[in-house]
Amino acid sequence: MTFFIQHVQRILDTYEGQLPLSLFLRQYFKAYPKLGSRDRRALSEATFIYFRCRNFFDGSVNNMHVIALGYHLCKSKNAFLAKALHEFNITESTVKPFFQPNITFNISQGLSSEEWLHSLWQQPQLFIRIRKSINEVVANLKQHEIDFEVMNDWYGNVTDCMKIQTGKSIDNLLNEADYVVQDWSSQQSIYILLNQLKSNPVKAWDVCSGAGGKSILLKDKLPAFDLTVSDIRASILHNLQTRFKQYGLGKVKSLEVNSADANALREKLGDQMFDLVVCDVPCSGSGTWARTPEQFHFYKPAMLQKFKELQFPIVSNASKYVKQGGLLAYITCSVFQEENEDVVNQLLQSGTLDLKHTQIIDGIGNQADCMFIAVFEKQ
Repeated sequence: MTFFIQHVQRILDTYEGQLPLSLFLRQYFKAYPKLGSRDRRALSEATFIYFRCRNFFDGSVNNMHVIALGYHLCKSKNAFLAKALHEFNITESTVKPFFQPNITFNISQGLSSEEWLHSLWQQPQLFIRIRKSINEVVANLKQHEIDFEVMNDWYGNVTDCMKIQTGKSIDNLLNEADYVVQDWSSQQSIYILLNQLKSNPVKAWDVCSGAGGKSILLKDKLPAFDLTVSDIRASILHNLQTRFKQYGLGKVKSLEVNSADANALREKLGDQMFDLVVCDVPCSGSGTWARTPEQFHFYKPAMLQKFKELQFPIVSNASKYVKQGGLLAYITCSVFQEENEDVVNQLLQSGTLDLKHTQIIDGIGNQADCMFIAVFEKQ
């Protein structure tokens, strides 16, 4: 197994976090074509375990021992990896992890810091939202023996959200227009928002739309309304338009703009006003770190400051385009108070917004991401 340990060490020595870990590993394996599929799976598992667990052991624990200990923490079932780690003689009884407090995390109210940290040891599940033909989708999954669970929403109601068995591909099984891949917590953020609506919006604006997952959900759930989406990235907006066409939602009005720039927004929007404004702002992504543990490993407090410098300007600028009586939703996929409650408190100082609802969306029990939402009404 010496070759395997050598590859692990080489990966850890060369990976510096600039690329997503999954992409880096694909490139690495391409450079070593003699590695078989069993080797690649075990190396991927070992690498992800390392980045999930390194911060839970001090410097006296070497990298391979971190992986050997992490094998149990992460409940790995990779037999080939277990064999490679056998020489380290690690058993579950020797696992005594303790998060090394070189960084202080201020976790939002309603979420246990310890539970969140421990959730980083497990890969979250795949979730889909069924848009139509739900009976056909269910029959198809059963036919191909893919385990799934129909999920409840935050209020306990059965939804069109499904948790799919880990490691199973559904790309070639389901009609692409019938479902959307979207995490349970992301879906809940919109259902929570819909629960706050007094009436259906006539005009809505998705400020930092990304690829449009939340806008697609809004379009699926509400009667026809005029939607504007914006993002700073032209490529993302192109992707959004492609998805809207794929799902039969037509072309949407899109703006390429830096929403943190008040003057740039004014040039694009003029005197437009909206009944509903959704701000899913750039953030640390700490609520999704279980999917991308390399971000947890390489996190530095200075990164948080950069996001904070974007978040308040974006949502503050956007709030000026909300009609009186309209709603503003501030959403992050962060679990940090600095990005959540602190921004909410800043917004309230303007005196033009009433806070209607705020909460952390704890997805840990459902093996999902964590998110935060605050809903304001314009005075």
